Amino acid sequence: MHELIRERLEELLSGAPQPESGLEQHLVTCTECRDELAAFRQQSALLKTLRCAEALSPAPGFYARVWERIQLQRSASVWNALLDPGFAWRLALGSLAALLLMGAFVAMNEKAPPAPAVTAIVVDEQPQELGLDPERDRDAVLVTLATYRE
Repeated sequence: MHELIRERLEELLSGAPQPESGLEQHLVTCTECRDELAAFRQQSALLKTLRCAEALSPAPGFYARVWERIQLQRSASVWNALLDPGFAWRLALGSLAALLLMGAFVAMNEKAPPAPAVTAIVVDEQPQELGLDPERDRDAVLVTLATYRE
């Protein structure tokens, strides 16, 4: 289809082309555009047969039912779900199950603190003068600890 016809297709399908536009002359000379326009007119006629003969009106009470639905949806909130007994039970059981799983996980992965390594230091020879002078006793214990070998 040529650009001239494509630009004025609506005008041609409505059946009122302007005489000075040159569309009629082009359609007389161009068979491709004439055939496509005939196909478009046929499709337009088929679509017009699908129109309803009378204007449809909604059933009585339709607007009232729609308004009631809107009001019900407007008043419902997320917190109303907690008031539903079934949802509350499911929420409580789910929370309990999650708590048990987390407790089991923590109990399985908890490691006991390592036992402090206690090593006894046995000193074979003790100076006889221990207990008389506290300063000297400290020095003796420090020397004993510093020279200890396993």
